[in-house]
Amino acid sequence: MPEYERPDWMSLQRKYEGQKKLMDRVEQQRSMDRARLRVQFQQPGSQYFTGGEGARGNPNSAQAMYHYLTDTKGMKDAQARGVLANFLHESGWQPGGLNPDDRGKPSWGMAQWRGPRRKLLEKHVPDWQTNWQGQLDFMFEKDQPYDRRVLAQYMKKDFRTPEKASAYFTERWERPQYGKEKGRQRAKSIKQFPF
Repeated sequence: MPEYERPDWMSLQRKYEGQKKLMDRVEQQRSMDRARLRVQFQQPGSQYFTGGEGARGNPNSAQAMYHYLTDTKGMKDAQARGVLANFLHESGWQPGGLNPDDRGKPSWGMAQWRGPRRKLLEKHVPDWQTNWQGQLDFMFEKDQPYDRRVLAQYMKKDFRTPEKASAYFTERWERPQYGKEKGRQRAKSIKQFPF
């Protein structure tokens, strides 16, 4: 009959401490994830972001975007202001804007891309949360072919006012639910731009 072996208390203690450290790290990560999600869901663009006529964003970022659209991408004044009016209402000009439930799907970024467009954005602009320039480049170069064609048509049009450009961009490129009405609403914010 084998002799009874006493457990090695030291190895059991080390094993217990190792498991406890692992469980503590897992719990800490869960807490960090919950905190991160709470912050994201309260960003502009989230379900808690009111948007609309009272929407506010960083005017310095918007002015930089305006110059990038006009100086680098070749947009006319009215066209650039039309795009920015939409992005103000979609995300408050925040690259990391997040909406966890945009008609049943998550959407994010300045334009609140969703579905296949959102997946393309993640693929081509991995740092989209902080990269507004990458998102604008994506809009011109890597978005879905249909959306790039709509943008090319937008660039060819000579809008008499930024408000008309905004309404066109809302209806044809953004394509939100109730596009005509939202186009009229978004166009009103252009007069409030500080530049």
